[in-house]
Amino acid sequence: MPRFAGQMPHIAGYLKMKIMSKTKQNKAVVPLDNRSMVREANELIEAKYILDTWEARIFHSAISQIKPSDVDFQKYKVYIKDIETKYGIKDKDMYRRIRDAAKSLRGKEIIIPYRYDEGMGHLVTGLITSYGGLDDSDGAFVMIELHPDLKPYLLMLKKRFTQYNLLFLMKMQSRYSRRIYKLLKQYQTIGKRKFTIERLRELLCIEDGVYAKYSHFKRRVVLKAQEDLEEMTDIRFTFDEHKRGRSVAALTFYIIPNNPQSVADSPAKPLVIEVPAKRGISNQPAIRGISHDEAEQMRIWRVSKKSIESWINEFGVEQVAKAVAYTKKATEKGEIKNPAGYLNKIVRQTELGAQETEAKKAKAEKSRKAAELKAQKAALADAEKAARRENYDSKIRLVRKILTENPIIQTQVFEQVKRKYARLFEPGMTDMQCYDADGTTIRPKVNQIIFDKFSDMFAPIDKEMQGKIKAIEGKRRRLGA
Repeated sequence: MPRFAGQMPHIAGYLKMKIMSKTKQNKAVVPLDNRSMVREANELIEAKYILDTWEARIFHSAISQIKPSDVDFQKYKVYIKDIETKYGIKDKDMYRRIRDAAKSLRGKEIIIPYRYDEGMGHLVTGLITSYGGLDDSDGAFVMIELHPDLKPYLLMLKKRFTQYNLLFLMKMQSRYSRRIYKLLKQYQTIGKRKFTIERLRELLCIEDGVYAKYSHFKRRVVLKAQEDLEEMTDIRFTFDEHKRGRSVAALTFYIIPNNPQSVADSPAKPLVIEVPAKRGISNQPAIRGISHDEAEQMRIWRVSKKSIESWINEFGVEQVAKAVAYTKKATEKGEIKNPAGYLNKIVRQTELGAQETEAKKAKAEKSRKAAELKAQKAALADAEKAARRENYDSKIRLVRKILTENPIIQTQVFEQVKRKYARLFEPGMTDMQCYDADGTTIRPKVNQIIFDKFSDMFAPIDKEMQGKIKAIEGKRRRLGA
């Protein structure tokens, strides 16, 4: 990877761990295991690239093998049997498809947001550097080597990363749905994310002229993703359209957990590496009442034993210890160049304890106010989520009422769904039984038809929700959120 001066925090962490490692890293080839949780730095989540379904399966199967403690890439094997098991695929041409996908991956580029010293730019690099494989009926696999430029975005991630379940991601055939899933998972804890239409098209790598009309973009990309996420993943979403004049200029996605009890996607505990402190022998003779660390610190500052004893006799041990702590903080902040001279001055300030007490009080008050503000913001976020959930539940109740009280409408709507999705209906079950079945994919399709057909009946429900959201936004503005 080229040496850029403006490295990001996780790059620095990666390099630090690389230097600290005292053992040569094992370069052995490792097989695909059963883990399905993947971590990516947020810069990689927002990078621009295009992968078809098979390329995505190979790439994500490889990065799912990375452990949180790994400090270097290995050569990753993607076994045909694992792909068949994970995704429920039976294809006699499976090895050829995977081999061809690995081959095409080698020529793919990815454009990653990158911060240089002069400002934000981008880094253009590859996804893999090499591939190979074994065509064997029992143990067939392809082996790929990830591009080293991706190391800072996949290794030793402690902050600014997104974690998601690979099995949810790869159930979706649409590359747009897969990218929207990642982008919304990145903001799941916040609960919403806003994009301009232009920015969303850019992140999804939709070329000019493709779905140029918003109605086409909405139907083929946004509503398709909404359906896919609700049917196949651990999150779903609703969205608001923001108009500029008569055109839709932006979308706000509201992220809602989807059957969360079946998902274990909470971020893993951050990796903690303990490095034993170097134990040195102080040249400073022992002084009664002064700790070893304080004595060692003053030795480094070239303060004599005679000066220390003189201060203790005149000002007391507690005052000397406080003065050492103050001097150490000032030194670490780069505020002083002569620690010994500063210590000699500050140890004589009799109000040092009072200053420290006031500083602690001010810090505690600041922390209290920050915690209170955070709690108020969290309460408003919960209120907004509750309002949107109530809105959704109210609309579903109205859908059910329309269907049960109007048999003709019920028949028409289900016939419309059956024309395209007849395979989804179970023999021997009524239409409403199919609609009510757990995990059904029929329900969202029926709901959308009713929403569109009777939009005037749902408008008051949406209006009530918008009133609640407006009140919440007003409270946010007053908090300065």
